[in-house]
Amino acid sequence: MQLTKKNDNFLNFFSDFFDDKRALEPFKKNVIPSVNLLENDNEYEIDVCAPGIPKDDIKIAITGDSLTISYDYEENKEENKKDFTKKEFVYRSFKRTTTIPSDVLRDQITANFENGILALKLPKDHSKKEETKNIEIK
Repeated sequence: MQLTKKNDNFLNFFSDFFDDKRALEPFKKNVIPSVNLLENDNEYEIDVCAPGIPKDDIKIAITGDSLTISYDYEENKEENKKDFTKKEFVYRSFKRTTTIPSDVLRDQITANFENGILALKLPKDHSKKEETKNIEIK
């Protein structure tokens, strides 16, 4: 008869869970959240899925013709337990830059964060008309 510890199965279950690469996907250093883009007659809408990320950690910046959305998030929960089997810290970062269309009213871009979704609205400037210039071939 072989003696085993009572909690071997319990620890093996968690070992298998934490060793499974797919289970740890949300906790990788660089996570790229899902983005939805929508264009209608009046505006562009960008929705960024960022559940569990505090609103204050998200940064939105415009530089020249670029819009950058980024965050650095570190979760450091202190536990009062002295003896724990496994304790992990979570650090996630994200940075995504895109070119702003020329017809966007940059000073009227708005952002809202609700239920883990960052929603940006980029209103269009209907007064600007794109000109076509033909180039003569010599």
